[in-house]
Amino acid sequence: MALNRQVQIYTVDEAAAKAGVSAQTLQVWIDEEIVTPAAVAEDNQPVFDETGIVQIEQLRTLFEIGYDTVQLKKIARKVGWPHPVEGDRRPRVVQRYLTVGELAARSGLNPRTIKYWEERGILEPTMRSDGGFRLYAEHNCLFCNLIHDLQLFGYSLEDIKTIADLFRVFDELNKQTFKGTKEDAFDRLQEMLQKIQALSAKMDELDQGIERWRKLLKEKRAEVQSLGRQHRPAKSKAPKPVTAASESSS
Repeated sequence: MALNRQVQIYTVDEAAAKAGVSAQTLQVWIDEEIVTPAAVAEDNQPVFDETGIVQIEQLRTLFEIGYDTVQLKKIARKVGWPHPVEGDRRPRVVQRYLTVGELAARSGLNPRTIKYWEERGILEPTMRSDGGFRLYAEHNCLFCNLIHDLQLFGYSLEDIKTIADLFRVFDELNKQTFKGTKEDAFDRLQEMLQKIQALSAKMDELDQGIERWRKLLKEKRAEVQSLGRQHRPAKSKAPKPVTAASESSS
């Protein structure tokens, strides 16, 4: 149940405006693979992060002094552009992410439900633009299912928000990005342990209840089938068809 820290992203129009180029020019650079987007949604819409903005700005500078598309493509292949990790010249791997509609379809939910969970602070997009365009890593499909499970278990959205926040702290501690004191971290971990124990106890109760209902439904299914056989209407004999021969004989 790992949770994301949001990454600032820009759509093609937003990236073009921020870097000072036209959206049409940027689209050409994308099509020619001169500039690499940070991610691509499943509908093939590219988005850029801050590193991508730097790349586009460098391209704009070269473009303004006379470099054409062919020359820019050669530079991109031979020299490359800035990498998020200093000194790392490996090509960036473009990851695919889900839009809110795709996440909803994958999770069997309504997009409005996902947006409402976001408003309540339970779910966070992996990437978000200033214009409100949001992308989600695929593991959020499982996370949405887990939220729905907790609702079925009887947890309120306030309870689920508390659990989600604790998982965020846990994720930050694992990544050593937690900014609180050791005492704060210890208190949150103890709170998380209590939530885990409470959830485990509730699941044990649910397991017992489910087992009772399975046994009851199995018995009732057999009883219903037995009564159905006893009360099945007798098949009425179909009337013989009237033919010309039978009419003449009468």
